[in-house]
Amino acid sequence: MEVIRPLLKRMVAYDWLGGYRHIDNIAIVLDRIAGRLTRGDRFLGAVTDIQANYNDLERDFLFFFPDLMDYSSEYISARNASEERRTQHNVCVPNG
Repeated sequence: MEVIRPLLKRMVAYDWLGGYRHIDNIAIVLDRIAGRLTRGDRFLGAVTDIQANYNDLERDFLFFFPDLMDYSSEYISARNASEERRTQHNVCVPNG
C-alpha cells in the first residue's frame, strides 16, 4: 500500500476520476494507453467506438452499477467485521 500511496494522492489532488466525466479526457487517456502498448495502433481512436455505442454502454452501466454498489457495501461490511473481530482478540485485559 505504501508504494501506491503517492499515486493515490496525485489522483485525488488532480481529480483524475472526475476528469473521466468528459469524453475528450477519456480520448486523451485511451490514446496515451495506446502509445504504451506493443500493438497500440489498433487502440488509437478507441473513443470513437465509445461514442458510437454510448447509449448501449450507458444502459449496461446503469444495469450493472447497483450490483457493484451492493457488492462493495457487502465487502466493506465483511472487512470491517473481520477487522473488529481481530481487534477484539488482541485486546489486553489488565489483571485486577
